[in-house]
Formats: sequence, C-alpha cells, structure tokens
Amino acid sequence: MNRYVLASMATLLFIGGCCSSSMKPMVAQPAANTVTSNDGKFSVYWVPQPDPIPLNSFFDIKVQILDLSGEAITPDEATLKVDAAMPQHGHGMNHVATVTPQSDGTWLATGLLMHMPGDWQLYFDLEMDGISRRAQTPVVID
Repeated sequence: MNRYVLASMATLLFIGGCCSSSMKPMVAQPAANTVTSNDGKFSVYWVPQPDPIPLNSFFDIKVQILDLSGEAITPDEATLKVDAAMPQHGHGMNHVATVTPQSDGTWLATGLLMHMPGDWQLYFDLEMDGISRRAQTPVVID
C-alpha cells in the first residue's frame, strides 16, 4: 500500500475512535481506581475523597460503573451499595455508608470510615434486573 492510503486509514481509525458516541467519560480519569466485578460483567471506577483514604476519618467515594461494552450503568438502571470489611478480623465498618445517585450518572458513597489500620476489602454491590453482583478490591489503610 502506498503511504497515502495508510495515512488515510490511520486517520479514519483515529477519528472513529475519538468520536464514538457510546464512550462515556470516566469519573476522574486517569486517577480512578478500577476493579472488575467477580463475575466479569462490569467494571467499577472509583475515586476516594480524600485520597489516600484516611485512617479513622470519614471519607467519600465517587463511583462510575461500565458494562463490558464500555456503556455506563447509571442509577436509573441499577442500585449500588458500598461497604468495607476486614476479613482477617471478622468485622466490617462501624458505620453504614449512604450511596446517593448523582446527576451525571454516577454515585457518591458517603460516611465510610475505616477505623483500624490494616488490610480491608472494599465492596461494590450492584443490583440490576433483580440480580446482585459484587466487585471487591483490597485496600490497605496505614
């Protein structure tokens, strides 16, 4: 192929990728943490506020969820619960987080408190169409 054909093909691929209407902006790309659900059906993009997560102080988490095709799963389609636990200690947080839908199609989990240093698991439980699915990720609090 001559270089003009190659350049034209590269340009079309670039334009097509940039202008895809199905792509949704990430919560705080590239700063968002990412975890895939245990069943591989969706990905959670989450950003703690403040970051890093403080020891024994309340914090929030901004959450965006995308399905396998990259489409946003919004609060209009699903409900989300956010929780955390220390499996090695056999206990969770002392507070229940409140998860609130946001106007931009994300969620805000408030009132999280990791009261002890150590190894935690952060849980994102998404319920959609009567099915509950979990994404979980380790978090170390110092």
